[in-house]
Amino acid sequence: MADIDADGDLDICVATYDSPMQLLINRGDAMFEDQAHEFGLDISNGARRLAATTLEAVILVNRGTKFEVRELPRIAQIAPSFGIMIDEISGDGYPEVFLAQNFHGPQPETGHMAGGVSLLLEGSANAEIVPMHPARSGIVVPGDATSCALVDDTLVVARNNDSVLAFKSPFDEKLIHVRISVTGARVTSRHSDGKSQTAEIHFGSGYLSQQPPVIGFGAVNTLTEIEVRWPDGKSTRHKPPAAGSVLTLR
Repeated sequence: MADIDADGDLDICVATYDSPMQLLINRGDAMFEDQAHEFGLDISNGARRLAATTLEAVILVNRGTKFEVRELPRIAQIAPSFGIMIDEISGDGYPEVFLAQNFHGPQPETGHMAGGVSLLLEGSANAEIVPMHPARSGIVVPGDATSCALVDDTLVVARNNDSVLAFKSPFDEKLIHVRISVTGARVTSRHSDGKSQTAEIHFGSGYLSQQPPVIGFGAVNTLTEIEVRWPDGKSTRHKPPAAGSVLTLR
């Protein structure tokens, strides 16, 4: 409540979960009038509305001027994902995607959404995402996986009301890691064949979780330079460390 129109009466701004904002202006006669439109707060007045039109899990591929929507493979759709990790694991120069799946707590009439065991998907050229069978990846997560993170060479998966699981990667010697404790820093690996890979330090990693400030890069045989664009707009270039090592920047 505040005197929005400076006439000496208290006005009311109302925000609700599923309807537009209301700005109730006190007319001074025990009546209120919604004037959200007059004050430019009516989102239906020329504002652009965005809405999800699919329930499938998708990947948004940045094509420079727009995003291309690609549905993930069918096996990735059998259970909801509460945690997503995108990072280099195999060392081939393309990041992998890990989905922390399952949810046993929806409304009773909906039933359990627990058809998965979490899933690792391999990255490849042209942003193609290929699921890896658990028998090959060695990753099986029963129960409700809520979040995940790659800590150096170990994939850590948290579960709801259950123990934390850890899966050690056999590919650590094929990677270099860049450790930067600065949120928003953008790190790019540049290679002699003209390819590059970019990742960003951000601490959100899933439901009520954070991720470590470390980024992995593969294809170390062709890696020539690490470039960092800092949040203040400055850029620095660094010589990559040896495979299996960590480059710490501050």
